[in-house]
Amino acid sequence: MGLSNKNKTDIYWTFVFLGTAIGAGILFLPIQAGLGGVWVFLTSIVLILPASYLSHKAFTQVILSQSTPMDFTGVVKHYFGSRFTAVLNILFFITMFLLLIIFTIGLNNDLGCYLKLLGLTKSNLSQTYYFSFLILLVLLAFFKLGDKYLIKFIGILSLILSVLLLFVSFYLIPLWNLSIFKTLSLDQGFLKNFLEVYPLVVSSFIFFPAISSMTIKYRTSKNNNSIDIDKKIYKVILWAISLLGIFFIFFTLSCMFALDSKNLQLASQNNVSCLVAITYRHKAKILTQIGPLISVFALVTSFFGLMLGARSSAHELIQDYLKKDYQANSVGNNNSRIDTIILLIFLVVLWLIAISNISIIHVIGILITPLGAFFLYILPVYIFFKVPSLKKYRKMINIIVMFLGILALCSYVLSFFV
Repeated sequence: MGLSNKNKTDIYWTFVFLGTAIGAGILFLPIQAGLGGVWVFLTSIVLILPASYLSHKAFTQVILSQSTPMDFTGVVKHYFGSRFTAVLNILFFITMFLLLIIFTIGLNNDLGCYLKLLGLTKSNLSQTYYFSFLILLVLLAFFKLGDKYLIKFIGILSLILSVLLLFVSFYLIPLWNLSIFKTLSLDQGFLKNFLEVYPLVVSSFIFFPAISSMTIKYRTSKNNNSIDIDKKIYKVILWAISLLGIFFIFFTLSCMFALDSKNLQLASQNNVSCLVAITYRHKAKILTQIGPLISVFALVTSFFGLMLGARSSAHELIQDYLKKDYQANSVGNNNSRIDTIILLIFLVVLWLIAISNISIIHVIGILITPLGAFFLYILPVYIFFKVPSLKKYRKMINIIVMFLGILALCSYVLSFFV
């Protein structure tokens, strides 16, 4: 028997979430985690896996609390009014845009390195001004195809990406150096390393920007029973977290064991992913061939997934500014002049920032993770305690999730003082 349309939709969204989360985090975390140590990484994972599921579930519960299908910002506006929502929209847009920046920089740097390594270019094109512009131009042109094709594309790429990540993880096993397990220190160095690694792990398990789009699709679909929609969405989130955990932990540990401290330091200084570092160290032909595919697929799927949120948020901000009601949240609204202007502004601004080549790890730790933790771990719980109708969600487990979010909010900055 073949899969039903409902099951196919669930699987598609599972891999959309997976693709949204797998990006700069999974490609750059092994660098910081390797510098921090395996025990620091495993400690972070134990905290984040359950917290990630519970936080995404809480985010979804806020969206589902309204009988009318709407996105997260629409629900917040209903509860707290326009001013509060306007501030959140600005913060949300900044979060999405910062993520787009690091994926653009990651694509530019990784592709430039790989093209040179493959002998297709004489120099590293990432050092030029036009290479990142061409990358963005292609990505945003494809984005204009519309959400129907885009979501399918993300789902397919994410499935291929998962297989490739699993393959590389197994392939690296003969190259492992397990001596790092012998060192376990609970001194000040452990705390400092934990504070540096923890926010990067948190950011690697974030895919909430795509939840609003999924929830609206499920609630407006004629094939779904409205009574079971919440359970269906929670199930998809659980699938995504479980698969992400398997791929993420195995891949990160495998990369950590295959690199030494010198390679880790060089990768951090050159602002490139762990795959580039491994390819340069081991000179394996198959890694030279597969590495670019993984980097491109991981960064592109995340880029498209986040563009859904950034574009919708930009529409919201413009709508609030102009005080006009126009169709803003429909990703398929490709004929809109305002939509084209937004994408052109994205193109120019992302390009100008990308050529500056700012540190990806620092941007994730200092800016992206705190903002992401605020939206995913802190804000939903705050809403539960402020809105009387959501009293049933005021549980101790959600308070613990909020505390872990506060830790993610300030841990990277605190690491500078420890």
